[in-house]
Amino acid sequence: MPVSVAPLFSAAVVGAAGIGAAHMRELAAGGCDALLVAGRSSASAAATAGRLSDQLGRPVQAVNGLPDLLERDVDFISICTPTELHVEHCRQLLPTGAFILVEKPFFWVDRASQSAVRKITDELFEAAGGRLAVNHPTGLLADAYAQAAGPLPPLRDFSFRYRTRGRYRGRMIAVDLLPHALSALLTLAEASNSPIDLPVQISRREEDNAWHFEFTAGQTRCRFELEQDSTQPGSTLSFVVNGQQVDREQEAVGNSFRVYLAFSGKRIEVPNPMAASLQRALSAARAGRPISGEAAYVNKIMTFMAALLSD
Repeated sequence: MPVSVAPLFSAAVVGAAGIGAAHMRELAAGGCDALLVAGRSSASAAATAGRLSDQLGRPVQAVNGLPDLLERDVDFISICTPTELHVEHCRQLLPTGAFILVEKPFFWVDRASQSAVRKITDELFEAAGGRLAVNHPTGLLADAYAQAAGPLPPLRDFSFRYRTRGRYRGRMIAVDLLPHALSALLTLAEASNSPIDLPVQISRREEDNAWHFEFTAGQTRCRFELEQDSTQPGSTLSFVVNGQQVDREQEAVGNSFRVYLAFSGKRIEVPNPMAASLQRALSAARAGRPISGEAAYVNKIMTFMAALLSD
């Protein structure tokens, strides 16, 4: 009897420097048979592919930009290009039939209205037909806390603080880090059966390298402190749920991290949220199905961002 052989599964990263390298690492760990990287030029793609091949200990093929990638039969594509290019790259790559994972934020149009961001989000998810997701690992971190903490009471008070080594300045600090805070908020609201409405009573303050937000969403009072400082040795993330402090802790292991949550005198290991987010998208791609509720979840994050950053 002939032996059935599973078809090869190929994955590409567009923009594999920075966070894109982390995507490539998790795609390799996820069992992808062929890995490709597309860059701004053939030279940059070749250099990045060579560096990643050395780091991963397996071949990574260079692709000469999107025109070359569009001609390849690729199953999965991560878009890790600058935020302002996400919409354009989605529109170009969705016709390939590949499952597309976009690094957060999904996109941004400065001072766009809530209706405008909803329109773009709806357009892209409808065009994708279930083959589109956004990388929101902090939502999975919040879910890990909800699972570990047990049944949560209604979410009345939520604070989120994140300091990273990012190099953004001005409004782009908020654009870069709000998806982390909002994905955690929405995840914990769902886990505690707490209705969340669009932000009202919004107060925000901008500093040289930080943004502070206070607002009410449904019955939940929220505070976000978002900071980027390239001189810091690493990032720190914590949140407070109804007075309960939760600290994320990380331990470097090779090119990745072990992740822990510390709360109530306990320190528990949880799945690496970056790895979990990539693996969830890969599973959806292999199964040929959408991630349940993804379009509505992303739409709410984008709409909240527009409300919080509206002038």
